[in-house]
Amino acid sequence: MTTASALLHRNYYIASNIRVFVFDNRVEIISPGSLPNTLTVESIKHGIHIERNPIMVSMVKDIPDIPYRGAGTGIQRILRSCRESGIKVEFINDKEGEQFKVVFYRKE
Repeated sequence: MTTASALLHRNYYIASNIRVFVFDNRVEIISPGSLPNTLTVESIKHGIHIERNPIMVSMVKDIPDIPYRGAGTGIQRILRSCRESGIKVEFINDKEGEQFKVVFYRKE
């Protein structure tokens, strides 16, 4: 998830900010709202998606600087890019904390 994805997919009913933390060994992007409905980390890895903010999603394809490639493709692109770069990535759906976190681990 990029920060653009965090803006697009966050839960706007939760009064919280998108947070980006940079540590020596990792970068974390935390977006308000856990995965919607029946989505799981495993299902999003396979391209299954549910649009939380469909009006925003419909506008993204018209913005030239956002690499939109179609609904449900973002996580797969992240996985592919990280695999090609040798970067470990972890997706955490925190239902209790009502947040979704992506952790990119730096190469050692």
